Amino acid sequence: MIGNNIVLGWLWRRAQELGGLGGTLAFLYLSLPPEGKEAINQIFAGGWQNVSLGAVATIALYLWSQWKSWHSTVRPQVVTADAQQIMLPKESVAAAKVEAIAKAAPVPRSRTIIDMVRGR
Repeated sequence: MIGNNIVLGWLWRRAQELGGLGGTLAFLYLSLPPEGKEAINQIFAGGWQNVSLGAVATIALYLWSQWKSWHSTVRPQVVTADAQQIMLPKESVAAAKVEAIAKAAPVPRSRTIIDMVRGR
């Protein structure tokens, strides 16, 4: 039924997106140290005066580390066979060539359980 109705399909996709975002935020909250959780609870409760500077620093450092992790993931780079990273300037000819080669390279298929059972 959802596949036949455009509006229901759109709503279903938005529900999946919001569910994924909610799950991610819950995971990030649960991975904080207790001081960070307490600080976030105080901030949402409107008790800014009860939040210590150390707790705010903990949250700030955590958010900074998550941003750096995301930034290093999306940065154009080449990783060689011996695990060396070569950074590429954004919007460069080299980055465009590497991306074209990566898109054209065939992706090897991993062995599935059925392949293992059949002995392939």
